Amino acid sequence: MNKKFVAALLSVAVVSGAFSTSAFAAREAGDWIARVGMTNLDPKQKAGEIYGTGTALDGAGITVDEDTAVSITGAYMFTPNLGLELQVSTPFEHDISVAGEQFGSTQLLPPTLNVQWHFNPAGQFHPYVGAGINYTLFFSQKFPIAGLELDDTVGYDLQVGVDFELSDNLLLNFDVRYFDLAPDLKRNGTKIATVALDPVTVGINLGWKF
Repeated sequence: MNKKFVAALLSVAVVSGAFSTSAFAAREAGDWIARVGMTNLDPKQKAGEIYGTGTALDGAGITVDEDTAVSITGAYMFTPNLGLELQVSTPFEHDISVAGEQFGSTQLLPPTLNVQWHFNPAGQFHPYVGAGINYTLFFSQKFPIAGLELDDTVGYDLQVGVDFELSDNLLLNFDVRYFDLAPDLKRNGTKIATVALDPVTVGINLGWKF
């Protein structure tokens, strides 16, 4: 698993322990939490190898660069500890390289639905973990070889985050997610590679509780 995600897990554990006795702006069943901010999506560097193009690129490695987009989340608290969150964003745009040379580009949208557990609903710090399902749409794809496209894909995600209450209704949020994201690369409908992106996202958001 990505080192950034492991580090985030450890950070949340430390924060949870340090502030578990705080009393500030308690979470309650029926609360809604809306957040807006910036999220960086960083695929792992070794994304796969491409075969079946009938060109000198066969067998060359694929890499995909990172991008940052505006993210929006909405969460509903069923209990002070248990919540359901939907995250959407503006499109991420990624350059795709093969054998170290730019080969194409794509935009993607990764709407994600997570179940969350909040550890410290009565404190000023609200650390939480989450897990859920992600549907990633690829569009505006540009490749120099006709018929190439990345398939939309479904996968799981894991999440850690923390809300810091600035007032009874205003909060600052930090959020890290790991995505199981491995779309097929197809040419004229035939799979020629699996692009194992498996990105980590890191977000900072301003939120409102109501």
